[in-house]
Amino acid sequence: MNMTHRIWFLIIVPMVYGLLWMGAPAVSAEAAPVTFRFTGEITSVTPALGAARGFNSGQSFSGFYTFEGTSPDSSPSPSTGNYRGLTSFGINMAGQVIVPAQASTNPSNGIRVFNNEGAIQDRYSLSAFGSGPEVAGWQFRQVSMDLLDPSQSVFSNDTLPSTPPSLSSFAQRSANFAFTNRDALGNFLGFGSVEGRLTSLSLVPIPPAFLLFGTGVTLLAALRAAGRRGRRGSQS
Repeated sequence: MNMTHRIWFLIIVPMVYGLLWMGAPAVSAEAAPVTFRFTGEITSVTPALGAARGFNSGQSFSGFYTFEGTSPDSSPSPSTGNYRGLTSFGINMAGQVIVPAQASTNPSNGIRVFNNEGAIQDRYSLSAFGSGPEVAGWQFRQVSMDLLDPSQSVFSNDTLPSTPPSLSSFAQRSANFAFTNRDALGNFLGFGSVEGRLTSLSLVPIPPAFLLFGTGVTLLAALRAAGRRGRRGSQS
């Protein structure tokens, strides 16, 4: 390894190990999880749930969901993509944290992409079960989001999008938040729901640590290869 390579090696190695020590995942930038952020407005509420939790039409909600962009498609259909790579999500509603940021543990949680579903529409949907604080017996159970395009022009295949689909391309942009109601003894009393309309869906930028780590690994590999070439040249 010549002097120039040695200097770069001394710079890059501490940077990469520093990122590892700070907790940066040992993956390349290409394998980094993808996070979408969403916002919306409540359109209707089950009366008993609304009265207990203070939810009303016109109030806002927001949240995020993170998934592995390389998740495999578990559906054999060429027009239906079924992706179980959801890793975490969280939801705020009307100033309340109804779902604290949490890992996605239910195996049925995921994203589905339909290209020309039933020859009538394209569809992008999300479903996630989770838990949140219980208030007056009401507790979050599931979120479902559906983007519907009757023109069948949004998707050309069922590949999982790594960037958010444009909401303006969908005629329907609905969100449903399901809750369960139990008494003080834990007995099940019923279900309630909050219906909403999505107003934005955006990509959360990849943390700089992922990019730096990927760059560092690439540079280390390049320097190592250059060092090997240099040694072979000096031996010939």
